This record gives sequence, C-alpha cells and structure tokens, in this order.
Amino acid sequence: MPEEKDPNIILDSSSIIALYKLNLIEILKDLYNSINVPEAVISELGHDLPHWIRILPVDDINKAKDFRKMLGDGESEVITLGIEKENYVLVLDDLRARQTARKLKLKITGLLGILVKAKKRKKISEIKPLLEILDKENFRISHKLKDEILTIAGEV
Repeated sequence: MPEEKDPNIILDSSSIIALYKLNLIEILKDLYNSINVPEAVISELGHDLPHWIRILPVDDINKAKDFRKMLGDGESEVITLGIEKENYVLVLDDLRARQTARKLKLKITGLLGILVKAKKRKKISEIKPLLEILDKENFRISHKLKDEILTIAGEV
C-alpha cells in the first residue's frame, strides 16, 4: 500500500531556497499531495520552479496589501492564501509571519518541520548534517531550536 501523503502546502521563498541548497526540493513530492506557492514567491526567487509546484493566485489583493505593512510580499501572500483556502498547511520560517499565522489559527510548519517529517518517513537519514549546511548558508536557527529538532529526530 502506498504511503499516505500529507495535505496541501503553500510555501514561502525561504524554505524553497533552503531546500534547493540542501538538494532536497524533490522531497516535497514524497511528503505532500499538492505543493503550491503564491505569485509573490516566484518574484522573490527570480527563477522558475519545478513543473509540479503550482502557482496559486491570491483572490483578496487588499488583504495581502494589509499584511505587507508588517511582512514581506511572499509571507503576505502565503498567509492570505491560507485564509482563502481550506486544508492547506503554510510553510513559513519568518518569526513574525509564523506569529501572524498562529493568531489567525492557520496551520503552519517550517523548513525544520519538513525535515523532521522527511526523517520520520525515512526519506532522509539524518538532520544534523543538514542543519550544519544551513548554518553555513546563514539560515538562522537558534541553538535552542536546533537542540529541540535534534531531540525530536532522535539525534541527541
């Protein structure tokens, strides 16, 4: 029986950039039913994405503009899409964006949540070396969060 995939996700650019740097962008197909980004993320990345990542347009442009007062374009559209769509998990790594999504009671995860899920599903063998690569690439993760993730992943 094939492994059941998780629900649909909407990603912000930081997670996509990090997954490319880790050479793990393809892992998303193994973990999620539908992988999506808003149009603003395409603009932020400045390059095309794999054909299996869908671009979702934001319906309520004014709501996205309101979020832009405190968040970046990508995060604003990810959160707006999270409000507009049901059964989507938002992939956000920016602290302010995560706090905003939580206040709105939206489902969220981040890059580290994706890595933990990938390890639990045996798609990757270790997280620690990946965290070291991210550290060298200036992806900011607190020592406390690294320790928590490694504990969850059984690597401490």
